[in-house]
Amino acid sequence: MTPERGIDFRQAVDLSAEDQAKEAVRRNQENAVTWRHHQMSKVLNAWAERFASRFLAPVLEPGREGPLPWPVIGFETFDYRVYAYYRLGKNAFGLEDEVILNEKHLDRPLYAVLETVLHEQIHLWQQRRGEHPVDRNYHNQEFVERAEELGLHVRPVTGVHTRLADGQFERLLREYGIPKPEEETVFPVEGREEKRNWWEDPGRERRGRSTLEKWSCACGQNARIGTRTHFATCVLCGEPFTPVLEAARMEFAQELVKLINQEEDAVRRSIYEAYLLRVAGGNGEVFEKARSELAREASAEHTGVRF
Repeated sequence: MTPERGIDFRQAVDLSAEDQAKEAVRRNQENAVTWRHHQMSKVLNAWAERFASRFLAPVLEPGREGPLPWPVIGFETFDYRVYAYYRLGKNAFGLEDEVILNEKHLDRPLYAVLETVLHEQIHLWQQRRGEHPVDRNYHNQEFVERAEELGLHVRPVTGVHTRLADGQFERLLREYGIPKPEEETVFPVEGREEKRNWWEDPGRERRGRSTLEKWSCACGQNARIGTRTHFATCVLCGEPFTPVLEAARMEFAQELVKLINQEEDAVRRSIYEAYLLRVAGGNGEVFEKARSELAREASAEHTGVRF
């Protein structure tokens, strides 16, 4: 039972008026071209429909006629420890099945955002179709098992994801050209850059976590490096290791420009230049951006102004 006393939303009810209101909300989102979430809402609404048809309600169930109700997807800024939430009961406009995503985490890879959307839709499925709906924010065994069937690895009670989604979820996203992201990425949290696996609970203190950057060579060998500059070559492919993350690559490029400008030995300078070309990946914009950043810093130091 949901908090709306005396109403069992697992039973078939006439939702035509509510469905029309939800459709109106969706049309408004997709037509509000000046809204900052205009494009994101279009993408997520399309995927919510796809998840419902492929995963959550692919066939009609006896005694539960009609399609799975449509979620009302919205965006707010709230506690950074929460990626999103499914509202039990009605929202301020009297609509059921509200899913709100935290604006602080919309810059994650689309794979991650869609995993969050499906997580919230499983809540919707459980309240509307499940045998054991809940009356508070809780992840019971039915929820965990349904999520696992779809490739989401959810911890009971808290709902924290223990690792990247795979299985059916990964296969469906691969059909649409959406790859599984790196397991470790930098995302801004509360005004600072914080390294964490995006599926980990951001409210917990991480102890003993490495601050080393991931570097890779051409054949895919990986190394963890704790300095901005590092000169090592893979013994298998003979190619140098370079940073994987864009921010680390830019830092390395800036350090290389400094070394090139300061080095008097022609051999060493040529090595630094070769590394810079490798980091830039043949893209002159990386080289020029590194030079311009250094020039701006030098100008700021000279004038005493920092931006």
